Amino acid sequence: MILLFAQKNLLELIPFISKMFIFLYLCLSVFEFVFANESCNCTQELHPICASDGRVYKNRCEYDCFNIYNNTFTEKPRYFCTEMCPVPLKIAPVCGSNKKTYVNRFSAECEQKAYPELDITFVPAKKLENSSFIPEYEKCKHECYCENKPNERSVCSSSGQVFKNTCEFHCAQKFWYKKLHLKEVDPEYCEKFNMFAVEIEKMLL
Repeated sequence: MILLFAQKNLLELIPFISKMFIFLYLCLSVFEFVFANESCNCTQELHPICASDGRVYKNRCEYDCFNIYNNTFTEKPRYFCTEMCPVPLKIAPVCGSNKKTYVNRFSAECEQKAYPELDITFVPAKKLENSSFIPEYEKCKHECYCENKPNERSVCSSSGQVFKNTCEFHCAQKFWYKKLHLKEVDPEYCEKFNMFAVEIEKMLL
C-alpha cells in the first residue's frame, strides 16, 4: 500500500521535475551566454563565422570564446546558418537592397542574420490587383533575374549554397553577396549543407 502511494506521488511529480530541468537548462544557457560575453573582451570587428549551432558569430575571437564554454560546435560554411533559420512557407515576396527577391520577410531576415556585413534592407513587393485565388506581385526593381532553362548545370559556391545555373551564380557574385567574393567549388562541398527547404524556396520563386 505504501509502495503504491509512493509510486502515485512520484508519477504526479514527473511533470514538475521535467519543468524544473527545463528551467535549470535555460538558466544555465543564459548564464553561459552572459558570462561568455562579459569575459571574452572581443572587438566589434566584423568577420562573421557560422557555427554548427546555427548562430553567426561576429569574428574569430567571439567564436573561440563561446566555444571554450560550450566546446560542442564547429565552423560551417555561411549558408549553413541560413539553412538552419526557419522560414514559413508563405508567399509574400520582399525586395532586397542587394537586388535579390526573397520569398517572404522571414527569408530576408534569415539572410540579414547570416550575412551581417552585407547590411541587407528590404521592402515588400507590390501586390497586383486581380481576382486570382493566388496573389501575384510585381517584380522587384533592379532585380538580378535569371530565367529557368532546362538542362542547365547548377553551381556550388564557396558559401555552401547551390545556385540553379551560372546566371544565378553571377548574380550572387556581382550583387546578392558581392562582399563575400564567392567562388565556384566542387559540388560535393555543397551536398553536405543544403537541405530540402532550398528546393521549396526555388519552386516558390
